[in-house]
Amino acid sequence: MTFIINGQLSNNSTILGNEFYFFYRDSGLEFWAFFMAFLIACCAISGNIMNAFLVYVTAKNKTLRSSTNYLLAQHSFCEFFHQSGHYIFLYTIFSGKNFITYSVSTVFQIQSILGYNSAVFTMFETATDRLLCVLTPSFYSKTVGPIYLAMFSFLAFIPGAILAFLVINYAIENPNEAVTGQLSDICTPIELIYNYNLFMCILCIISYIIIGAIVLKKVKENQNKRNADYQHQRNAKLLRSLLAIIIIMVGSYFLNTLLRKFVNDILHLGPIGLWYVNVAGGVIVNIGAASNTPILYATSSEYRKVIDKELNSIFGKYWKITVPKPPKNLLGTTATPNEVQNVNNNGNNNMARINVLNSLTDPKSVRVHPTPINFLPII
Repeated sequence: MTFIINGQLSNNSTILGNEFYFFYRDSGLEFWAFFMAFLIACCAISGNIMNAFLVYVTAKNKTLRSSTNYLLAQHSFCEFFHQSGHYIFLYTIFSGKNFITYSVSTVFQIQSILGYNSAVFTMFETATDRLLCVLTPSFYSKTVGPIYLAMFSFLAFIPGAILAFLVINYAIENPNEAVTGQLSDICTPIELIYNYNLFMCILCIISYIIIGAIVLKKVKENQNKRNADYQHQRNAKLLRSLLAIIIIMVGSYFLNTLLRKFVNDILHLGPIGLWYVNVAGGVIVNIGAASNTPILYATSSEYRKVIDKELNSIFGKYWKITVPKPPKNLLGTTATPNEVQNVNNNGNNNMARINVLNSLTDPKSVRVHPTPINFLPII
């Protein structure tokens, strides 16, 4: 392993620039380079744990069987592989060597390259799935199924496979090119990747804006309906979820791409400054890559329930299960305030409870809240 990592380097670096290469080649351990590598490694560790955990709870719990559940788990699966390749960067910088060959970096990060580009596409697929659910619910319900999901999985694999092929081809032609082990180093020669990322992020943002506009329209349509407060609360949660996804998940990739494509043109940075900008963009991306599970836990009662259950089984009394508050003015199968007051004030509590239950089960007096708008299957 040591022999492989310490492979013969070329005398220059067209990827990083000779100024960067000669400055850091014999400098030993540099604080700021180590600090950036450490930040990315921390994001990668937390992201690997949380993304693997989301895939696990999705596979284990039968309540998470919708198409969107599957696509979100698929995204976490890709992000797991994406973030698994960042540890070689920390090793290279922490060892004081600062550089490894392009071919060695490719060997240790090929799964990361595959996962990275596939993860970008799975974000678009999840947005497309939600958009189809909102725009054409009847067509969506007829189309969704194993073939639908298999097609999405196959399509997600293609962008990752293309990038991996291009990187391997470059590694064959330039095996001794010096890189730091940072993922952006081996992706830099493949300029197409940044145009692809920018295009996919814009499509995701547009899709979620359309979904948000439809949700707002439905909120206005239901303002005069019974239990409008319940509908308003539910749709407000949807909007918060969409906003979190756009800002954190999609936004991290989008901002990273903007940094790489335009900052150098504006600030005219040298090779050293440009490298730090690229690594800073990597930190932003890895924060977004690790955010899938926290976003779902914060915005989805369905995911919160199963995650709490699993964590409680692991940590026992050290992890308390959160009890969701009932929506305001939700009338389905609940007693009215007068009926509750009767139960509390009546000396014969048993008889009062029976009266309340009878009133609730009487077909003439049953109150059922309107069916919730089926925008998104999971939130």
